[in-house]
Amino acid sequence: MTTPFGKKHTIKIVSFKNPLLWYATHVGKTFEICRTDSRERIYWVRETEFPFALNWVHWNDAELL
Repeated sequence: MTTPFGKKHTIKIVSFKNPLLWYATHVGKTFEICRTDSRERIYWVRETEFPFALNWVHWNDAELL
């Protein structure tokens, strides 16, 4: 996600509620936010290993940096 001033926002994965979530093995790693969905309370990010894959992270499981 980019602000009007061009700053990109990132998140750090701090927890996970379900061990089957894709980001369960990525605790402590940072990801650049592509989009946010305030209704679903999720961040959309690109996975590091698969840059064309867009995946979600729940707000409660991430820290906005």
